[in-house]
Amino acid sequence: MKSAIAMGYGRGIALLSLARANLEVLELSPRSIKQSVTGSGAATKARVAAMVAAQLGLKKAPTPEDVTDALAAAIALSQRI
Repeated sequence: MKSAIAMGYGRGIALLSLARANLEVLELSPRSIKQSVTGSGAATKARVAAMVAAQLGLKKAPTPEDVTDALAAAIALSQRI
């Protein structure tokens, strides 16, 4: 519970900072990111990692998983712009 509250505060501060700087905020759900990267919104983390590596021409998926998640989000956003 404490970590959820802390994450909420951090998200709020980030969104406030972006709003004050007049920057557009684009948010994607995990399901929509998986759909964009793999073609299935129910894809596993392993499948997302494999597709990120394939789309970026990497021999293996980047580590840690947070890096793969960030790259997957960037790929999904690039397809929407």
